[in-house]
Amino acid sequence: MTIDFESLKKLAPKERAEAIKALLDEETDEKTIALLEELLRQTEQQIAIMEQREGIESRVETKEQEEETEGRQEQLEKIIEKEQPKKPIVEEKSKTNAYLSESAYGTEKGYMQQEIYKETKPSAYESAKQESVQESLHKKQSTYHKHEHLKSTSEEIKENLYKKAEDLYHR
Repeated sequence: MTIDFESLKKLAPKERAEAIKALLDEETDEKTIALLEELLRQTEQQIAIMEQREGIESRVETKEQEEETEGRQEQLEKIIEKEQPKKPIVEEKSKTNAYLSESAYGTEKGYMQQEIYKETKPSAYESAKQESVQESLHKKQSTYHKHEHLKSTSEEIKENLYKKAEDLYHR
């Protein structure tokens, strides 16, 4: 049986490997088998090199996508910060002062202010304390929701980039 080695070399590496394996099953001549085995070995090396290149390219693309996603996340964070309504400073200070003077927080003077307030106006103290706890909880929830929003947006961006990369790869 005659084998057209030139047409075999023109095939894509994976197709060539399959064709060579099929020919090896049918061939009986030892010289031809040796040539086919050598060609198969070279073809498999080419396939391995191609797969390594594809792996490196995909890692580079993934790294670029991650950097792009991080940049978009930072932009989203800046946009969200700009869009957040700013609270009036006077309102926030009045609530804080009802519970504990900001300037004296964590000092002996602050502790004394807190104790005096607690004794003279217990119900006002408790409501101010409750408001402070509620504000803290609200801030934590707000931060959590921002984080979740950014996380979901980031995942959408990653999925879109992955789809675009697949589309480009298949073209």
